[in-house]
Amino acid sequence: MLDIDISPSSSALELKLTLEHMAATRFDYVGDRLITEFDASGVTIARHVWGPGDDEPLL
Repeated sequence: MLDIDISPSSSALELKLTLEHMAATRFDYVGDRLITEFDASGVTIARHVWGPGDDEPLL
């Protein structure tokens, strides 16, 4: 089973994917750029820093 929950907030779009028998991961976006990934407990598991180009991730 795949459950997708999309919740726009004031500063970022939050996307939560939940797979059966797996922990949920939340993805925060600013515009179309992924900025942070969180585990089901809200702990940051990855951060993404973008350069000036559309397709230029620095981290």
